[in-house]
Amino acid sequence: MTAFVLLEILATRNRREAVMFQKMVAIGPMNTADKTKAEKFDSQATAMKCPAFHHALSFYQVVPVDQIDAVAANLIGEGDAKGGGA
Repeated sequence: MTAFVLLEILATRNRREAVMFQKMVAIGPMNTADKTKAEKFDSQATAMKCPAFHHALSFYQVVPVDQIDAVAANLIGEGDAKGGGA
């Protein structure tokens, strides 16, 4: 069964590494670059129900755990067909 994470789009681009949702705290979502600490969801639907997904100041994409690196590389600009980066 595939697990899913919430990949934070803007933080991933800015830090140039995968940044994922870890947990909710009093002021909002807390993120991590450590894949072992990222919150895992059993389905895309469950991930999209997480309060972090709907947080006004966060921009998450639901990503299968086994595709984190590829999706992050595309967001950063290292894995797209055009090549290059930001």
